[in-house]
Amino acid sequence: MTGSTIPVTYDLTGARNVSNPTLLVSEPGRLNPATGFIYRPVYSTPVSGLTGTVHVPVSALQGGGIYGISILFGLVKGSPLNTDFAYTRVAPTSSARPAAPLLAQNGSAPGHFLEVPYGGSFQVSWDVSGMPMADGATLEVSAAGPGTFNDENPFNNPNGSQRDQNGADTGSVAFQALPGLKGTIALNAKTLGLVPTMLHVVRVLPTRSGAAAGEAGEVSSITMDGVLAADGGFANNGFGIDQGGNDAFLTSGQQLANGTITTSLETFDQSTKAITRTVASQSTALYFTNGWGIWGSDVGLFGLFDLNTFASTFNLLNPAKGTVGPAWTPPSPNTLSISEGAANQADDHAAFLAFDTTASINNAWRLLTSDITANKFGTLIDLSPAVAGMIFPVFDGIGQNTATNQAATPAGDFTNFCGPPTIVTADLGTGTLSSFAGVTMGFPYGMAVDSATNTAVVPTICDGLAGIYDLGKKTGIVAHPKGSVNIYPAIDQTRGLIVMDQVVPGDFGLNNNATSSAVVMDEHGNVLSTREQFFFFNTFLTIGANNVQVNPTTRSAYTLGPGQQELEPFTY
Repeated sequence: MTGSTIPVTYDLTGARNVSNPTLLVSEPGRLNPATGFIYRPVYSTPVSGLTGTVHVPVSALQGGGIYGISILFGLVKGSPLNTDFAYTRVAPTSSARPAAPLLAQNGSAPGHFLEVPYGGSFQVSWDVSGMPMADGATLEVSAAGPGTFNDENPFNNPNGSQRDQNGADTGSVAFQALPGLKGTIALNAKTLGLVPTMLHVVRVLPTRSGAAAGEAGEVSSITMDGVLAADGGFANNGFGIDQGGNDAFLTSGQQLANGTITTSLETFDQSTKAITRTVASQSTALYFTNGWGIWGSDVGLFGLFDLNTFASTFNLLNPAKGTVGPAWTPPSPNTLSISEGAANQADDHAAFLAFDTTASINNAWRLLTSDITANKFGTLIDLSPAVAGMIFPVFDGIGQNTATNQAATPAGDFTNFCGPPTIVTADLGTGTLSSFAGVTMGFPYGMAVDSATNTAVVPTICDGLAGIYDLGKKTGIVAHPKGSVNIYPAIDQTRGLIVMDQVVPGDFGLNNNATSSAVVMDEHGNVLSTREQFFFFNTFLTIGANNVQVNPTTRSAYTLGPGQQELEPFTY
């Protein structure tokens, strides 16, 4: 229809339980609750009587597109009672839609999907010359996806004639006038606002004198890489970031179509996110880190797990030069399983959780210390006395205070999964243990320690909260990160900031385009900001790893991208 109102005739005489009937008009393209995960009508008006006609003003709608119209006529036990939906198309000047723009890079054949490197440029070709009344065009780039509902097309108003910006859902990241009815333009992915590792869709809207002259066209898809391994493998086996420099490394692993498992060790540049060198590669094995990759003086440490013998060997790494160093040989390799290493770039004196496979389940956890450059090891510290009352203790997360020479680690009893964690501290010189009860509930999902303030943070799964602890006073406060399934805490010690991944964001259920997030808090538990630009669903998230690592010098950080296929850089 092209008039100023939409006449809607209704008849509720055959309906039961009619109470306060209200006519509802959907967003354009989100025609009914099945086409939008959160159904949010843009117009509503009460109706009187069981029959009649309502005139909906087109000016109250969100421009052109296909709208769904229904009447909410009652509730039964809280569930809405709706009529069937009727559909109408509001056309600004024409119902014709332009074709999807074509995307290309460096001479590639134009197509409907494009992957570009971090910060790379690409070409967009468009043609709206067949649209009646159009004398120009606008390019629009959607919000990042997929969202928490796995939506690969984040436009909230498909078929619409306005920018996707409804004030409730995350809207488009770019809305840029194009020079003419058709042509090709070069754009930079980072400048345009693309989120590394995530997916965006792009469309063209025909215009006349800058105003809408038709509905938005079909979409093409584009993604900008974060840190992508040169061999295309997954990045979930560990990485390391130099917190005071520009070098870094990642481990990559994948299974090829023929069944062969291949792996590589690669260095990358934190400025460009580009791989600088493939240091080593293997098959039927996997390179990994113990949850932390680079210690003080830019000393890297990595392992290689042999899939035939199930044995692991370790070596040092020079991340700046991309060269493998001497072997690191922890004691009892056949019976002592080295777990997570504590974050530490103050020196090369490392602390690791370890598990004695010859001991009983409630008497097996140890702390291993090592001067990793000298390949020297301290006496194992038995953690069992601190959790003697637990049936099935599990330590997940470790922090190290390099100023006090202490380690801290949270433990949960797997048989009491939603009980409070126990916070255990250990003097790395004497082996003296101390412990106290945590202030939140559930299995711990990591730990980070600030050596400057002797503060630790521990998120827990059952309550979705985080405990922030004064390790000296053995006291804690409860922090609400405003999201849930918080994991991988990290601390920027220069600013006293906590950075932590959130699988489920705070606006889940409110925002059709909600994505996983990273929350930034101070050490008093105040939420300072939230970066909602990640996708941590549909994949197994490894515990016992520092999968958020920060670089305070550049106030940037790295975590896992969708499907753990690359590292996603972000700023905080």
